[in-house]
Amino acid sequence: MIKYLTHELGADRILMDPQTWNLRAITCYERCGFKKIMKLENYEMHEGELRDCWLMEYDKNEENFHERI
Repeated sequence: MIKYLTHELGADRILMDPQTWNLRAITCYERCGFKKIMKLENYEMHEGELRDCWLMEYDKNEENFHERI
């Protein structure tokens, strides 16, 4: 996904907002170069309940970009 968005579509940054309880996904995104920007409280309605999310960003201009993909 990162390679396609940055190389094919020319994206400089990618944002996503996984729910805070999803530690497995968050760890995976961090290993791919995403960084937590801010916590979004009561952000997403999921199964009838408001859930917190992390706003995460991938910036292709950061150091080590080419090593990650």
